[in-house]
Amino acid sequence: MLGFGTEKIEEELKELFPDARVARMDQDTTRGKQALDRIITGFAQGAIDILVGTQMVTKGLDFDHVSVVGILNADNLMRFPDFRAHERAFQLMAQVAGRSGRRKKAGTVIIQAFEVKHPVLDLVVQHDVDGMYERELDHRRAHDYPPFMRLVRLTLKHRHEERVSAAAFALTHALSSRLGERVLGPEIPAVAWVNDRHIRNVLVKLRRSTHHEEKQFVRDTIDRIFGDPAHRAVQLATDVDPV
Repeated sequence: MLGFGTEKIEEELKELFPDARVARMDQDTTRGKQALDRIITGFAQGAIDILVGTQMVTKGLDFDHVSVVGILNADNLMRFPDFRAHERAFQLMAQVAGRSGRRKKAGTVIIQAFEVKHPVLDLVVQHDVDGMYERELDHRRAHDYPPFMRLVRLTLKHRHEERVSAAAFALTHALSSRLGERVLGPEIPAVAWVNDRHIRNVLVKLRRSTHHEEKQFVRDTIDRIFGDPAHRAVQLATDVDPV
């Protein structure tokens, strides 16, 4: 699986449509003070024929002359390592689809994917919000995710990878002694090195019926593990009900 950068897509579109005026909307092209406004104004006034963009293209833009919208590599949206990945993929694709034919004329939406029979894609095509809602509820109920459980995400950081790794394993082992398979990790995130710190994540699922008792157990376990001189220097950030 390879991702497609917006700059590469822009280059190929210029080769495929040499007479079209192609522009790009991403973090690189919108850094200037007036850069975003210039791109939006140019597209709205017809000075740009094809606009290539990241997710920011979906955020509230309304152009009455857009006739075709394309979504590339939809598989990556649905395979993002987060339990909300399908929900967010559905929202994003529905928003992008809404950019096409918003006024009097119907538009065309083209979704590029390898797993074309994925049920989320079918729900997007049908614009079946209720069906997506029921599917997500069933999935989350079966796998113990919100709204049926509460989540606590524990993020550990340290300059030395072996130190953060050891602390993460010790914490996971201690939490699992009571919570069992409701402790996920330790996980190496996609971005595992930030500001000279190695990162590990641990996700804990708490039953709503015994939420207060289990949260106190997590607190006590954190105090015990990080009271150990071997792990005291490791930074810990706690996020309850992460979004």
